[in-house]
Amino acid sequence: MEVAACASNIQRADALRFGRNLVLFRCRAASSRAGTRYGEAMPNPPKLTAEQRQAALEKAAAARQVRSDVKNRLKMGTITLQELIERADNDEIVAKIKVLNVLQSLPGVGKVTARRTMEDLGIAESRRLSGLGPQQRKSLLEVFS
Repeated sequence: MEVAACASNIQRADALRFGRNLVLFRCRAASSRAGTRYGEAMPNPPKLTAEQRQAALEKAAAARQVRSDVKNRLKMGTITLQELIERADNDEIVAKIKVLNVLQSLPGVGKVTARRTMEDLGIAESRRLSGLGPQQRKSLLEVFS
């Protein structure tokens, strides 16, 4: 049934020429671009009052400022990687910084070195400081201390 519904959205020549698998693939791709998943509507974002929206914007701006300040301090050498990791245990904003961004902020460490080191240590690029395990923390400190 899904094939027939999808085929109506695609020219009949495409449906016949490419076969069933591509028709399903194309239908799914088209529906995901439309913001739906197989015909289901996406949920609406929560309704916020103007005050709530303004408070959320201010909170986000403050968090960005803190993260930027921490990375700059790390780059200048006024804070060490170990101090930053310890601070992440207590500070929720710092804990949400991605490990890759932290490593790139270290003096003498660029994008390539940071990515290769994380790959060698088995740390995903999307990992945040709060998600580091004890062994991963230890390994990072051994490499960058």
